[in-house]
Amino acid sequence: MRAISAGLGAGFGAVLVAGGIRVLRDPLLRPPRLPHRRPKPWVLPLAGCAMASASLLAVRSSWPSRFTTPTLLGLAIPGGAGVVFEAVRLFNGFGWKRFGAWHGGGPDNVVVLGCALIDNAPSELLRRRLRAALEVAGPKTRCMVMSGGIGNDTGSTATISEAEAMAQWVRDRGGSQGGGTGLEGEPRGSSFRGAIVEEPVATNTSENIDFSLRELERACPNSSGIGLTVVVTSDFHVLRVRKLLREKGLDSWKAVGAYTPIRYWATSILREFLAQFILWAPKGSRRILRISTVTRRASN
Repeated sequence: MRAISAGLGAGFGAVLVAGGIRVLRDPLLRPPRLPHRRPKPWVLPLAGCAMASASLLAVRSSWPSRFTTPTLLGLAIPGGAGVVFEAVRLFNGFGWKRFGAWHGGGPDNVVVLGCALIDNAPSELLRRRLRAALEVAGPKTRCMVMSGGIGNDTGSTATISEAEAMAQWVRDRGGSQGGGTGLEGEPRGSSFRGAIVEEPVATNTSENIDFSLRELERACPNSSGIGLTVVVTSDFHVLRVRKLLREKGLDSWKAVGAYTPIRYWATSILREFLAQFILWAPKGSRRILRISTVTRRASN
């Protein structure tokens, strides 16, 4: 048990080191945001080295086990949680295609959550979300909401909103009766023929959901309801999106995740993994929901 605990602690420390090195080398990446501030880039590799070293020293130390065992178990908690998180992430990236309840025409609506742009074009992570959205949508899908404003938190130089870039990407590939450029390696067309709705204001996940709901209510004024809505994001983001949907009373909405390549584990996934600790902490949901301008306006 001590060896397993040490391995989990040292393994998570290695992830912090790898993520820190990637952040230091790529100017478009930043460390995960903690509750009150974003740490300096050098904090990640330093914390990883400290965590891995402490785990190895504790398991090999001659100190009494009443001191070393609690230390090992404490260091192993994030490592064990990371293993569980990774298993859930992989399921969210692959399982929705098999177990989705919207087969046979697609859901009524699809909401795509935005992320970083590079030179006013979707980044790889965002392109994967858009591909997944085209797979989820079907001929019965009425609306596809592209949600995302002009981000300023990743060092991006984008001058257009994420929503605008996403909508253009889908139209270029045949979505909603677009011409479809048939670019190599990209989908040539889609069975989606509904309306593409741009939501260019949201700057965080909570606002993504709130503003997309508002756009759907505007787009379906004469219907009996919004109907089945599927939110498409990255697989590492699905857990937080589902919790926010429950907190907002949108239990009928579904969330699916586009697969994230392993090279993004140490940055995007690490950020989301740390966000889970904040979200599930006491009053964590209230802290997350408070950042939504819709929630603030509703409370005033």
